Amino acid sequence: MRKYLLVCLLSLAMFGCGSSEKRDVPVVKEYELKHKFYKELIIRSPRLSVLGDYLIVSSSSERDTVCRFYAIDKNMEEVAGYGRIGQGPGEFVQPRLTYTDGNEFAMNDINHGVLAILAVSEKDGKLDVKEVKRLKGEWKPKKGEITPRDYEYKKIGDSHFVSKLMAGEGRFFNLVDSALVPVHSFGKSPIKDDVDIMVVSNRLQGQMHVYKDKMFFGTRELPYLASYTLRDGKMEKDWSLYYDTPHYAVSNGDIKFSRESSKGPLFSLQADDNYIYLLYRDRLLWELETGKSGRYSNEIFVFNHQGEKVAKLKLDCNLDHIVIDRKRNKLYGIALMPDDALVEFDLPKKLLK
Repeated sequence: MRKYLLVCLLSLAMFGCGSSEKRDVPVVKEYELKHKFYKELIIRSPRLSVLGDYLIVSSSSERDTVCRFYAIDKNMEEVAGYGRIGQGPGEFVQPRLTYTDGNEFAMNDINHGVLAILAVSEKDGKLDVKEVKRLKGEWKPKKGEITPRDYEYKKIGDSHFVSKLMAGEGRFFNLVDSALVPVHSFGKSPIKDDVDIMVVSNRLQGQMHVYKDKMFFGTRELPYLASYTLRDGKMEKDWSLYYDTPHYAVSNGDIKFSRESSKGPLFSLQADDNYIYLLYRDRLLWELETGKSGRYSNEIFVFNHQGEKVAKLKLDCNLDHIVIDRKRNKLYGIALMPDDALVEFDLPKKLLK
């Protein structure tokens, strides 16, 4: 029987500057939030983004309409749709909406390494969506080696993008320029052990969110959170931490999680000017894997930009995805009721700095 590794405070402290530490968690304020129901979404695997006065609901599983636009101030009235699955104009093979910026948003066609930049405008009282340009990232596979392709490009600062690479120590992410030409790789592993590159891409996968010149990353199956900032054209690590005790072992190059102790996963990560929001399932991982409990959570951990936990939001329904709307001080989510539904919460006034 394998002996699982309980990573204690001392061993985490040994990671030192620029790596992970387990911080003492102060008693934080808990807020109970009640939802407002909008509508059921007859969309498979929906994901949310806010673009000005519109909520975009995107899905890579819908063949005829990849993105649907809802007018937030008109009781979430559906006002437009865009994109199809395919290989022609306005079509994508495996699309993922990766960011919004001003009146623009981006779709990453992951299979092809393509990033489509699109813009929205109002024309004759209707919402108009037009593709501005398509960029293609560099990919130079090496014979006999596993060569990951960049994916999930997100704009950071005024003229750069960051992307996931998940290629191992120092190469979890790439910083690329405005033409998707690589600038440098970055990102240390949340664990000290060497593992196979396929293990990195599977076991250490997670949620990445960019807000202005900052990038936050949380692993899905480890309670790990990291912050990076774009400074002088390079990505620099601010901090990383475990917000709960991780329970795992490395055996034969693979990561094994403790059935008795490992919790998770992290479903969704968002940020704004002051806070980082983690939709985290504070229950045993094995319950999710065996179907004993669902793929949803009703708890959001809130951290400030220094990595200090400041609040916990207790929701009256289970979500598997969230997005923050600071213009209206709202949180939107995908809830199970019993099908996927769009819901809204008011953010606590004490968090509205």
